[in-house]
Amino acid sequence: LVSLCFKHKEVRLSRSVVHSSWVIGLTLSLLVAVVYADSREDEILRNMEELLETGVEKLNEGLLSEGMKRLVSVLAEKQKLSRSFPQAEEVAQAAQIELAKLQTSIALEADPVWLDDSMNQKVGSTLNIELGPVVILTWRTTTGRSLISNAPIRFEFIKGSGTVTEEVNTNSYGQASCGIGSFAQPQKEQVIRASLQSPWGALFTVWKVCIEIFFMPPRPTERPSSFSSDPNRESLKTHTSFHPFLKY
Repeated sequence: LVSLCFKHKEVRLSRSVVHSSWVIGLTLSLLVAVVYADSREDEILRNMEELLETGVEKLNEGLLSEGMKRLVSVLAEKQKLSRSFPQAEEVAQAAQIELAKLQTSIALEADPVWLDDSMNQKVGSTLNIELGPVVILTWRTTTGRSLISNAPIRFEFIKGSGTVTEEVNTNSYGQASCGIGSFAQPQKEQVIRASLQSPWGALFTVWKVCIEIFFMPPRPTERPSSFSSDPNRESLKTHTSFHPFLKY
């Protein structure tokens, strides 16, 4: 009987030891996971702070594309956090403020070759395409206007159809040119829109900076030319409408 009691106690003790070991192992695993998560979030916060600092520096140096890329990357890093905490929110808000400051300072305009003597935008001819749309991307700063290079510009039909060069990056002079292969229906009005695109994916859609280029068929009494002005048409001007993601 004594022997059976001892064996029973050994079994209970063995089960207790196994249970305790399992609890200790689980606790240690949870502690390691928490420590790793905290370490990971600290690393993300440091990256956000560094990207914000270098982004502002790039903007101050006049490097708009590089500065914007870093500021948007701050928002991308924030998305990696498993929880929200004040320091990360402050850094992300600072990045959004810097991006919002750019909202009214970026403009996409017609190249001078598309302007007449009165600085009004010309209207192209659908029957004699000697010149495709040419636009200039500029950034207004406290010292004047700066040309923005290596920025993605998209050309697309918003009225009519045809063959165009859809994606072009601005050159060192801030210019982007669109080649036109043909118009599907040259006897009708054609409108091509040029717009600044976001190179950072769906996370951040750049506010809509765009301009529209018009092509009209010549009147029956007119001879085809590279540009045809319509006196009854209102003066065409560039316009900029902003994405609601940023408000300033």
